Amino acid sequence: MMDRLRTAIPRLPIKWRIVLMSTVILCLLFMLYNVVQFVTIGRWLTNQEKISMQRTMAQIDNYFQEKNSVDDPNLFQKSQGYVEKLIEKKQLIRVLDQSGTPVLTVSNHLPEDWVHPESAQRLQQITSGTTTSIY
Repeated sequence: MMDRLRTAIPRLPIKWRIVLMSTVILCLLFMLYNVVQFVTIGRWLTNQEKISMQRTMAQIDNYFQEKNSVDDPNLFQKSQGYVEKLIEKKQLIRVLDQSGTPVLTVSNHLPEDWVHPESAQRLQQITSGTTTSIY
Protein backbone atom coordinates (compact mmCIF):
# COMPACT_ATOMS: atom_id res chain seq x y z
CA MET A 1 0.00 0.00 0.00
CA MET A 2 2.74 2.45 0.97
CA ASP A 3 4.81 1.48 -2.06
CA ARG A 4 1.90 2.20 -4.39
CA LEU A 5 1.34 5.55 -2.67
CA ARG A 6 5.02 6.47 -2.94
CA THR A 7 5.04 5.73 -6.64
CA ALA A 8 1.66 7.37 -7.34
CA ILE A 9 2.39 10.75 -5.72
CA PRO A 10 5.40 11.65 -7.90
CA ARG A 11 3.39 10.75 -11.02
CA LEU A 12 0.64 13.24 -10.14
CA PRO A 13 0.60 16.64 -11.84
CA ILE A 14 2.18 19.46 -9.85
CA LYS A 15 -1.25 21.04 -9.18
CA TRP A 16 -2.49 17.93 -7.39
CA ARG A 17 0.70 17.55 -5.39
CA ILE A 18 0.37 21.15 -4.22
CA VAL A 19 -3.29 20.53 -3.34
CA LEU A 20 -2.40 17.41 -1.32
CA MET A 21 0.50 19.11 0.46
CA SER A 22 -1.58 22.18 1.33
CA THR A 23 -4.41 19.94 2.58
CA VAL A 24 -2.03 18.03 4.85
CA ILE A 25 -0.47 21.27 6.12
CA LEU A 26 -3.90 22.81 6.82
CA CYS A 27 -5.04 19.69 8.68
CA LEU A 28 -1.87 19.66 10.78
CA LEU A 29 -2.22 23.37 11.58
CA PHE A 30 -5.87 22.89 12.50
CA MET A 31 -5.01 20.04 14.88
CA LEU A 32 -2.13 22.03 16.40
CA TYR A 33 -4.40 25.05 16.89
CA ASN A 34 -7.02 22.88 18.62
CA VAL A 35 -4.43 21.34 20.95
CA VAL A 36 -3.08 24.78 21.89
CA GLN A 37 -6.61 26.08 22.41
CA PHE A 38 -7.54 23.06 24.55
CA VAL A 39 -4.48 23.46 26.78
CA THR A 40 -4.93 27.24 27.08
CA ILE A 41 -8.63 27.05 27.95
CA GLY A 42 -7.99 24.19 30.38
CA ARG A 43 -5.36 26.20 32.24
CA TRP A 44 -7.55 29.30 32.23
CA LEU A 45 -10.55 27.40 33.62
CA THR A 46 -8.40 25.77 36.28
CA ASN A 47 -7.04 29.17 37.29
CA GLN A 48 -10.55 30.68 37.42
CA GLU A 49 -11.77 27.80 39.58
CA LYS A 50 -8.80 28.24 41.92
CA ILE A 51 -9.51 31.97 42.23
CA SER A 52 -13.18 31.25 42.94
CA MET A 53 -12.25 28.71 45.63
CA GLN A 54 -9.83 31.13 47.25
CA ARG A 55 -12.46 33.88 47.23
CA THR A 56 -15.04 31.59 48.84
CA MET A 57 -12.48 30.37 51.37
CA ALA A 58 -11.58 33.97 52.24
CA GLN A 59 -15.27 34.86 52.72
CA ILE A 60 -15.81 31.90 55.04
CA ASP A 61 -12.56 32.64 56.87
CA ASN A 62 -13.55 36.30 57.38
CA TYR A 63 -17.00 35.28 58.56
CA PHE A 64 -15.64 32.90 61.17
CA GLN A 65 -12.98 35.41 62.27
CA GLU A 66 -15.75 37.94 62.92
CA LYS A 67 -17.77 35.37 64.83
CA ASN A 68 -14.71 34.04 66.68
CA SER A 69 -15.09 36.68 69.39
CA VAL A 70 -18.36 35.02 70.42
CA ASP A 71 -17.58 32.08 72.69
CA ASP A 72 -20.08 29.61 71.26
CA PRO A 73 -19.23 25.91 70.91
CA ASN A 74 -22.00 25.44 68.30
CA LEU A 75 -20.82 28.32 66.11
CA PHE A 76 -20.17 26.12 63.10
CA GLN A 77 -23.54 24.37 63.22
CA LYS A 78 -25.30 27.75 63.57
CA SER A 79 -23.33 29.08 60.59
CA GLN A 80 -24.38 26.25 58.29
CA GLY A 81 -27.06 28.42 56.65
CA TYR A 82 -24.51 31.08 55.71
CA VAL A 83 -22.16 28.50 54.23
CA GLU A 84 -25.03 26.93 52.27
CA LYS A 85 -25.66 30.34 50.64
CA LEU A 86 -22.04 30.52 49.49
CA ILE A 87 -21.88 27.05 48.03
CA GLU A 88 -22.19 26.48 44.30
CA LYS A 89 -23.56 23.47 42.43
CA LYS A 90 -21.44 20.33 42.72
CA GLN A 91 -19.30 21.88 45.44
CA LEU A 92 -18.31 20.68 48.88
CA ILE A 93 -17.22 22.95 51.71
CA ARG A 94 -15.67 21.31 54.73
CA VAL A 95 -14.38 23.23 57.77
CA LEU A 96 -11.74 21.34 59.74
CA ASP A 97 -10.41 21.84 63.23
CA GLN A 98 -6.69 21.86 64.05
CA SER A 99 -6.50 18.08 64.16
CA GLY A 100 -8.09 17.78 60.72
CA THR A 101 -11.48 16.42 61.79
CA PRO A 102 -14.50 17.94 60.02
CA VAL A 103 -16.42 20.42 62.17
CA LEU A 104 -18.82 21.54 59.43
CA THR A 105 -19.54 19.90 56.10
CA VAL A 106 -21.89 21.38 53.50
CA SER A 107 -22.41 19.81 50.10
CA ASN A 108 -24.49 20.64 47.04
CA HIS A 109 -25.06 17.67 44.72
CA LEU A 110 -21.72 16.11 45.66
CA PRO A 111 -21.51 13.06 47.91
CA GLU A 112 -19.34 13.76 50.95
CA ASP A 113 -17.54 10.42 50.71
CA TRP A 114 -16.10 11.36 47.30
CA VAL A 115 -13.72 13.84 48.95
CA HIS A 116 -11.82 12.64 51.99
CA PRO A 117 -10.76 15.22 54.61
CA GLU A 118 -7.14 16.34 54.41
CA SER A 119 -4.90 17.03 57.36
CA ALA A 120 -4.39 20.65 58.43
CA GLN A 121 -0.74 20.58 57.32
CA ARG A 122 -1.68 19.24 53.88
CA LEU A 123 -4.29 21.97 53.45
CA GLN A 124 -1.74 24.65 54.25
CA GLN A 125 0.52 23.18 51.55
CA ILE A 126 -2.33 23.16 49.03
CA THR A 127 -3.38 26.73 49.76
CA SER A 128 0.12 28.20 49.89
CA GLY A 129 0.06 31.82 48.93
CA THR A 130 -3.19 32.48 50.77
CA THR A 131 -3.74 33.12 54.43
CA THR A 132 -6.00 30.52 55.97
CA SER A 133 -7.06 30.12 59.52
CA ILE A 134 -8.09 26.79 60.94
CA TYR A 135 -10.25 26.90 64.05
